Amino acid sequence: MTDASITIAILDGTDDWAQLRDAWTALYHRCGVELSLSHAWTSAVAALYTSRADHIRTVVLRRGDELVGLFPLITRTRRRAYRHLTPVAEEHSTHSDWLVAESSPEVAEALVEGLMAIGLTWDRFRMSRLLRTHPLLPHVLAALRRRGLRVLLRAEPPSYVLPLPRSFDAYLADRSAKFRNHLKRVHKKLEAHQTEVTVIAGDTDAAMFGDTFERILAIEQTSWKHWHQWAMEPGTAAAEFWRRVCASAWADGRLHVQWLTIDGRAAAYNLGYLTGRQYAYLKTTFSDEFRELGAATYLRARLIEDLIARGVERVDFPGEPYAWERQWTNDVREHVMLTAYSGTARSRILEALERVRHFKRQMVSP
Repeated sequence: MTDASITIAILDGTDDWAQLRDAWTALYHRCGVELSLSHAWTSAVAALYTSRADHIRTVVLRRGDELVGLFPLITRTRRRAYRHLTPVAEEHSTHSDWLVAESSPEVAEALVEGLMAIGLTWDRFRMSRLLRTHPLLPHVLAALRRRGLRVLLRAEPPSYVLPLPRSFDAYLADRSAKFRNHLKRVHKKLEAHQTEVTVIAGDTDAAMFGDTFERILAIEQTSWKHWHQWAMEPGTAAAEFWRRVCASAWADGRLHVQWLTIDGRAAAYNLGYLTGRQYAYLKTTFSDEFRELGAATYLRARLIEDLIARGVERVDFPGEPYAWERQWTNDVREHVMLTAYSGTARSRILEALERVRHFKRQMVSP
C-alpha cells in the first residue's frame, strides 16, 4: 500500500519491535515528541499493561528506506462487545502525540490509511489529551472525514506548562507576593534542620542507576501515596514499568533526578526527562514525615532554580492537571479528545450516546 511516496506496513503483535528499536529510537530523538512514544515506554506498556485478549498492530510508515512514522495501536473488546482502538501509549501516558517525522497531509493520509488497514474490525478509535494546536491534527481530521468516518472532537482539561525565564529571581518576581511569602516560610521552617539537595542529570553510569532508583522507591514507601495505595510498590507492574523507562532514559543521559534529605533522612524527590531545553515532569512525591516542613515545596523551588541554571526553557507538567501545579505557573496547554467512529452498527450507537453525554464539551474542529 502506498500514499504518495509513503509506504505503509502493518506489523502484527510486538515481535518485530526489537528489530525496529534503533530506527524507532532515532526517529523519536529526531522528532522531540512525548516520552510515551519512545521504544522503551511503549514496550514496557505492552509487556506490563496488556493481556492475551488484546490485539496489537503497528502502522509503520516509510519514505524509501527512511522511517517517517510509527503508530502502535491496541484493540480491546469493551462492555457491550464493542471494539475500542487506541494508541498503545494511551494505556499509560502523559500527553497523546504522533511519532512522525513531519506533520504533513501526506503523513496524515498514511496514518489514517493504516488505521483502516490494520486487519481488525473496530467500532471506535480514540486519542485523548492531544494538543489542540498540534499541527498534524487538522490533517488527520480531514483524512478521517474523507473516508466517511464520523468524528467527535471535544475539549479536555488543560495541562500546566512553565516557561522559564533566564534567572530564578525573575521567576520569583513574576509570582504573587503570597507565593513568595510561602516560600520564605518554608525556608524558615527548614533553617533548624540539616538539608541537602542532590541532583543527578545526564549520568550514564549503569552501576549508579540501581541505587538511584532504589532511593526513589524508598521515598515512595514513606509518602502519602503509600497510604492511598498509589505508590510504586516493589514487585508491582508500576515499579517495573518505571524501572524500565528510567533505565532507558538514564542510558541515554536524559534522566534528571533530584532528591532532598532532611537530617539525614530521605524527604522528597523529583523525576524528569530532559529533551533539549525542555524538562518533562514525570513523577514526584515526599515523605509524609516532612509534610509540615514543606519538603516538596522546597525541593520544587530548587528544581526550578537548577533547570534555569542549565538553560532549560520550559517545564512540561503531566497531562492531568493537579492543584499543586497551579502554585508554580499560570500557563496551560489546551487539550482535546479525538474520537472517530467506523460506521458499524455499534459505532453509530456509541456516537449517539457520546454526543448526548458530552454535548457541552463539543467544540468546532480546528
